[in-house]
Amino acid sequence: MRNSIRKRTFRYLLLSMVLIVVAFLAVVLNYLDQDYRAQYASAQLYMTEKTAETVEDLLRSMKQDAFYLCCSEALADALVNTEGTSHSVQTRLINEAFMMNTGTPTTPLLRYASAVLLVDRQFPFAEKRDAVFTLGGVSQLKVFSALSVCDDAWYKQTEAYNAEIYAFMLPEQPDRVFFSRLQRNFYLKDSRYSDQVGVVVYTMPAISLKMILQDDQMSDGVVSLMTFNGQVMACTDDALLQAYRTDVDTVLSNLPGKKESACARLNGKTYTITSRSVNERWQVVVLQPQERLWHSMRDTLTLLGGFGVVFVVMVLVISAVLSRRLSLPIMRLSNAMIQARKAQTLPESIPVVSSSDEIEYLYQSYNDIVENIHRISEKERQQYAQLRATELKALQSQINPHFIYNTLDSVGCIALMNGEEDIATMVTSLINILKYSIGFSNMQAELSEEVDYLQQYIQIQRLRYHDSFDFICEIQPEYGRVLVPKLMIQPLVENALFHAESQDQRLRIRVWCERDEAMFRIHVCDNGFGADVERMNQWLREGSGDEKFGIGIRNVNKRIQLMSSAEYGIHYALLADGGLDAVITLPYKLMNRP
Repeated sequence: MRNSIRKRTFRYLLLSMVLIVVAFLAVVLNYLDQDYRAQYASAQLYMTEKTAETVEDLLRSMKQDAFYLCCSEALADALVNTEGTSHSVQTRLINEAFMMNTGTPTTPLLRYASAVLLVDRQFPFAEKRDAVFTLGGVSQLKVFSALSVCDDAWYKQTEAYNAEIYAFMLPEQPDRVFFSRLQRNFYLKDSRYSDQVGVVVYTMPAISLKMILQDDQMSDGVVSLMTFNGQVMACTDDALLQAYRTDVDTVLSNLPGKKESACARLNGKTYTITSRSVNERWQVVVLQPQERLWHSMRDTLTLLGGFGVVFVVMVLVISAVLSRRLSLPIMRLSNAMIQARKAQTLPESIPVVSSSDEIEYLYQSYNDIVENIHRISEKERQQYAQLRATELKALQSQINPHFIYNTLDSVGCIALMNGEEDIATMVTSLINILKYSIGFSNMQAELSEEVDYLQQYIQIQRLRYHDSFDFICEIQPEYGRVLVPKLMIQPLVENALFHAESQDQRLRIRVWCERDEAMFRIHVCDNGFGADVERMNQWLREGSGDEKFGIGIRNVNKRIQLMSSAEYGIHYALLADGGLDAVITLPYKLMNRP
């Protein structure tokens, strides 16, 4: 017992504390997970926005640099003023004018870029320029004729894009990215020419673009891509791009919205993907490995794990101490009860534990029980002597009914010997009535027995009233086994004999019954007059009125309700011809016979 309750208390305390710890850790982990995920998503959105701003700055720098290179009055004059100027001088003037403002791109984002001007074919210079421009190599020359490339697809696309930047890559130059822009000069006022100067081409190493994208990355493992019309222009992880080019194309074709993110699996890793559009054609895509989330949480999880171990040890110690403190008073009480059960004498009280809780109440209750046992034992000793005297009286009282029956039987025999048959009949009926009523060990009987008893009572009343009334009993045989309280109908018949008065005709009492599903009703009707039905029913409900009046009827009504429920009992009603109908309502229940 001692080990059982101590172990059980320890287990319960340990389990409850462990559940509390697990619930606490679950809440903390859930909070940390949401917090880290929010930080993770915020950092990625920040990287995406920052990278998009960098790409936007790059494109803006190209537009500004192309404007400074090509939109000057000196370049306009050098292109159209050819009178008296040799081709070599014009070439020098155009080169000087092209490089007059910045010479070569000096914007920090364009420090690795080289710019070349392809003079539009509308100018005579384009026809005289013998140097052929090729994208494969960059020479010291900065001005070329557009005639050699005007039929190339990239050149036509650049013209179609008007003042927007067009970007492309060549299979034979995979390590370089080309940007081209159709440039105009508003200083060209010669009506022979439009303001279209030509196309400015920037060439930039792919590794330079990669470095520009990497500058905006806040951690390793993040992959940034710059795309133009869905084509990847630069990627910070060329190995990933080359090995999973098909998967990357699938990712690019299903990019999330501005404030959304998506997931994709590349190179055995799961990435979170965000994207931002610089304009309709340029887009920045950032892929961040989700394992970074767990790496950032690793230190926190380690700290939580150490905290959990320390807390578990504390829980074990606290559970052991608390289980001992809680179980010790109970074990003392248990030992006292075991000793009381085994003792041959009466148990003794034990000192009460002062704990101001249920334990103290248990000790006090045990001591109260011990005191009650002592008090009951003393009372039992006093009652034992009385019990013996009572048993003797009970045995003596069993003789009295038999003495009455024998005495009445003798009276009946003497009446017969003297020719008093009515007296003999009344004595016989009285003996039967006494036997039925005194045998009250069973409070209920079959309706057929109740009717037999009633007939004995009517027999006596007929002799008393010299057969001055009619009694009709119409109880169907099928209702003979219905279970009813004893001495139930006789008080109602007696009430009709004593109180019913008929004006011009002989008193008639009729007993009949009916069944309504679970309800069984017995009617005691008479042809009397002048009964106050409302007062009689109120008297039955409230029990008010003369205490000496209707004791038997109230007794019957109360017994019926005690044996069933308040919805059953007796109530009175007036018949159509003015007579009184006393209705007994009972639950329909048949006597079970073996």
